Amino acid sequence: MAKCDYCGTNILFGGVRADGYRFCNRTCQQNGYALVAIDQIPEDYLREQVRILHQGSCPRCNGRGPVDVHTSFRVWSAILLTSSRNRKTVCFRYF
Repeated sequence: MAKCDYCGTNILFGGVRADGYRFCNRTCQQNGYALVAIDQIPEDYLREQVRILHQGSCPRCNGRGPVDVHTSFRVWSAILLTSSRNRKTVCFRYF
């Protein structure tokens, strides 16, 4: 079963193909433009920019680095209903 290259949703039927990528709908295709564009960026330039970001200040609070992508989780539950959500954030590790 195919997965959307932008959001990871399983694609049962159809989907949208663009530049070797597969998306579940036009919205994901438009949001996934970075996937298509990243193939055109030289790898050494991209590595240098990632290194600069990683060693720099936190973009959220200006705290000292290193900066990385961290995931926070939230779970809400009632007797018959449970909801969970995770969110990825670029920030420094503060805990």
